[in-house]
Amino acid sequence: MKRDWISFFKYSLRALKGSFIGLLLVPLFYTALNPRFDGDFIPGLLASMMIGLIVVVINYLFFVMLYAAAYQHSVPLMLRMKESIKVQIAMGFAGMTLGLLVASIVRADMNFQGIMMGLTIGSITYLVFIMKSAYTQVQNHNLQLRAESAESNLNVLKNQMQPHFLFNSLNSLAELIDSNRDQASQMTQKLSDLYREILESSKSQVTNLESEISIVRKYLELESLRFGPRLKYEITLPQNIENVRIPSLLLQTLVENSVKHGISQSIEGGNVLLRINREPEGFTALIENTSAKKTETANSSGTGLKNTIARLDLLYGPRHGFKMSTLDGRTFVHFWFSGQAHE
Repeated sequence: MKRDWISFFKYSLRALKGSFIGLLLVPLFYTALNPRFDGDFIPGLLASMMIGLIVVVINYLFFVMLYAAAYQHSVPLMLRMKESIKVQIAMGFAGMTLGLLVASIVRADMNFQGIMMGLTIGSITYLVFIMKSAYTQVQNHNLQLRAESAESNLNVLKNQMQPHFLFNSLNSLAELIDSNRDQASQMTQKLSDLYREILESSKSQVTNLESEISIVRKYLELESLRFGPRLKYEITLPQNIENVRIPSLLLQTLVENSVKHGISQSIEGGNVLLRINREPEGFTALIENTSAKKTETANSSGTGLKNTIARLDLLYGPRHGFKMSTLDGRTFVHFWFSGQAHE
């Protein structure tokens, strides 16, 4: 495996910044141990800073050499060393001890007591950084687990949605075969084209709004073959939506829900109105069904609607504000989405 040594040393130089931040703690410890500002205070402070600088440099070189050796031998080995708190503590104590020994050689006036004091101060400082590093690792690990869990849940939900739509469409096709074979033939072709787009869109969590609207239009055209004049629809969009992103198949599921539980249950039929509005911090979607029948409610056992709410929860948390209401024979579904590819 080819090693990227340039990136390795760039990362090492960034790590050196943390060591110099630790060096700034030396004056604080020195002042705490020598509260009397007499004539020896400044020389002692400068000597402590010099010793601290030597320890930081030696400790840094010690770490780089060990990591470089591990990196040359095995990249996974170096990664395991970085992630192990025990290894970090052992290497830190070894590096500080080596640095203090070198400092004792450079400064002849540094005795054993000075080495032990420096090791104590350095250990306290290093343990603080180790605890901070461990806390950061735990946070990152928890975030990774949450992201993986959310990704897994989204995949499960989307996999449920695909057969849900297909089964509904096949039921529609079966009804049409008995009543109008010519339209059934057209519907079969349109269903094939539509499902191809749905499979492509379902590969990602979010999709382009134009692609989602294309799927919705094709779906409504498909259902218009079955319902004829009983189904009318209207789609209103804002301008410049080329880069607007929306959770894939979300609108299609809600529009399908309106047709299945509204239009198809009403003798008179009705209109399905879809409006996307641009807001200061995102977009809102409104799906209105004018049929007299009450559509599936948020508390019902419908798979499509439950999955839609679950996906919005996973992607946007409480910000989506999903709401379904019925007024004067009209059913309204309203929710917010960011329009961004990633949250």
